[in-house]
Amino acid sequence: MWQNEIYGKLPVALQNVACSLEGLRIKRSRYNNDFWTHLRECEQNAQLDRVKFEAYRDARLRDFIEHAATTVPYYQKLFTKTGIQPADIRSLQDLAQLPVLKKSEIQNAPESFLSTAVPKVERKSEHTSGTTGAGLVFSTTQTAVREQYAVWWRYLRWHGLPFGTWCAYFGGRSIVPLEQTSPPFWRENRFGRQILFSALHTAPENIRFTAQKLREARPPWLHGYPSHLTLLASYLLESGFDLGYQPRWVTTCSESVLAHHRTTIRSAFGVEPLQHYAMAEAVANISECPEGNLHVDEDFSAVEFVPAGDDGLHRVIGTNMSNRAMPFLRYDTGDLVRLSSQPCGCGRPGRIVASIDGRAEDNVELPNGARICRLDHIFKDQMGVRAAQIRQRDVGSIDVLIIKNQGYTERDEADIIRNFTQRIGSDIAIRIHYVDKIEKTPAGKTRFIVSELLRNKLVKVMGSWLAVDSFLMETCCPIFAIVLA
Repeated sequence: MWQNEIYGKLPVALQNVACSLEGLRIKRSRYNNDFWTHLRECEQNAQLDRVKFEAYRDARLRDFIEHAATTVPYYQKLFTKTGIQPADIRSLQDLAQLPVLKKSEIQNAPESFLSTAVPKVERKSEHTSGTTGAGLVFSTTQTAVREQYAVWWRYLRWHGLPFGTWCAYFGGRSIVPLEQTSPPFWRENRFGRQILFSALHTAPENIRFTAQKLREARPPWLHGYPSHLTLLASYLLESGFDLGYQPRWVTTCSESVLAHHRTTIRSAFGVEPLQHYAMAEAVANISECPEGNLHVDEDFSAVEFVPAGDDGLHRVIGTNMSNRAMPFLRYDTGDLVRLSSQPCGCGRPGRIVASIDGRAEDNVELPNGARICRLDHIFKDQMGVRAAQIRQRDVGSIDVLIIKNQGYTERDEADIIRNFTQRIGSDIAIRIHYVDKIEKTPAGKTRFIVSELLRNKLVKVMGSWLAVDSFLMETCCPIFAIVLA
């Protein structure tokens, strides 16, 4: 966009001004009286018992189903075709009468999901990056956005984090031009009380400047992608760099918090990283309580957990109950979780999720057909590993990309191979590759497991492309990526 081109040409001081002015705009639009009303309401909801909490959810759901069925062309057609009446859906369990909604269905006909009851002037455009690059542009309302942030701040306030706390943000924003090769690799949003660190400048020679900035500014709150925070934590542990203070809160977003993320962050900062699961589509929210358990925010969205196999995994299927501009009913997030039957001592309502295990396509396929998705424990105690990624191009082998810390030894490699063999067997070849960096998605995220099996199978159908590697095609010739998406 032309705005980004202008921003990239500004001196750093004016880029800070631009970031602060944008922060002021966001603050005024997001955190107004409407936001505080939502926050008070959802904090009151968290004091309900489970029965009343779920009754509140089901009442919202019934109203939302009626709205979608009568004002949204896609659902008007669906309810007529299936013969289902809006009144037939009275609770979360009744949603199973409707088909699961795929992202591709929205991408193919986005206009059909727009409610005729919400004027165009009230719509706000949003987008998702997509973990695999398949993004989604959709409409929402400012009221819906404020409600989602109210639920987020409810979770933060559970942990004693006050509104207006200075935050060091480690996300995917292109806040520092890629061509910049010297510090500062951050910009300031003074109105939003944020120091925005670049996700594009995380090489070891740049991380030390990030650490120096933290020592200087001493922000009590660190927030961002767990992969980015882990790179910083690894540098601190490896180099012995003393921040001179201990952050009070470390919160994560956008990526699954893997075991080695948690171990490294805890070791470096002395606090447990906190996890919150959410998405722009607003179809599911899960928040970590002070007891360390993940609670479903039942009052915000209607979340179904559909069994995804025999290994205890469940697929997250969600219905957004706040976005009346573009309702999504039974939206397949592509994410996988494990459930817990244990009650939580914090007393807060909402079903408990034991762990968020990433995305359905992020798994390793074994020669016997089995699929393994939770492999991060292999690196849990490997302090010599700064970052890692697993890539699979065929069922007979996997490639493990590793960024080493200085303390990495041959014994670490042997331990990693042994851990892999214990978990996936000896019928699959394990190739270790030592790299200086691991490629991120366009949104700056790092995927732990990248499976290219499906795309390679598509290539085989195309005849003349038989011998061409899909990863190389995506890297060297973007048109192939479009064809294969």
